[in-house]
Amino acid sequence: MSEELKKDVRISVSGTVLEQGEKNEPLTFITDGRLYKKSGQYFLRYKESELTGLSGTSTTIKASGDTVSVIRTGKYPSQMFFTVGEKRMALYDTGFGGLTVVVNTKKIENGLCDTGGDINVLYEVEVENTPAYLNHLQVKVEEKRVNA
Repeated sequence: MSEELKKDVRISVSGTVLEQGEKNEPLTFITDGRLYKKSGQYFLRYKESELTGLSGTSTTIKASGDTVSVIRTGKYPSQMFFTVGEKRMALYDTGFGGLTVVVNTKKIENGLCDTGGDINVLYEVEVENTPAYLNHLQVKVEEKRVNA
């Protein structure tokens, strides 16, 4: 399978926890990464840093229509799969052991294209069958500008 697209991009990842109707300040991480397109599906790849607490970890975000997945490999492996209306188990390595939670996706907006775009995911995390908190994941992708 050949790659249809491969380019360097600037990626901004923001996570906001929404507690009882209140919106906390988002935690934002900006980094350089790669945007790929294979068989009509978009992939983002970037390395985490000490700022995220995930140094030594690589993240791949796959966006295809109304499905988004976030897969981390390396020091802190984890997997999260988002599909609206579906509850999916997610695995986290906390550094002190594994933690399994249920992710209940409420809304996905996938606006990725060949030049960048946005992904927005609104999801609820459940621990032991009890909703714990609502999250908003926002990913913004821009082409890196080449200075002439």
